[in-house]
Amino acid sequence: MSHETTPRDEEMYLVARKKIRCISVCEHVTRRQGTVTDFDAARALLKPFFDQEPYEVVYAVALDSSNRFLGFMKLEEGTSNSARVHLRKIFTFLLCETNATGLILAHNHPGGSTQPSREDIALTRKIHEHLKELDVRLLDHIIYAPGLSEGESSWVSLQSMGLVPA
Repeated sequence: MSHETTPRDEEMYLVARKKIRCISVCEHVTRRQGTVTDFDAARALLKPFFDQEPYEVVYAVALDSSNRFLGFMKLEEGTSNSARVHLRKIFTFLLCETNATGLILAHNHPGGSTQPSREDIALTRKIHEHLKELDVRLLDHIIYAPGLSEGESSWVSLQSMGLVPA
């Protein structure tokens, strides 16, 4: 006969707690360059995370007012040709988790083209407008395309193309 004790129903509690935190996954990069001030620095930070991704993924890099790295987050993972970005996730990451004043958005095009789609451009404008209301700067939106068939990967900056509003 087992004498296991189980709590009575009135003693059982359901406790839910969401712990919000940002973990620096790129410490090796941030020790070498504490600031992400240009396209090359952002590319160096993001490259290891895009290599070998078979699906479209979207990342956010949070920066302070001096463009110092605060945190990094994979926002979405989608399909082979799209990923839906939720503004709520971006805002939570920027405002609650990192207290950031700057954002670099980046995603990949697994198909190999760095040409921004209409959706990419519309998303960039939408995010810029909403962030402006929160005094957060959208510094860039970067697209990465892997080198197909042993080709070289390529990157494009929507900011350098004039597609990120000033």
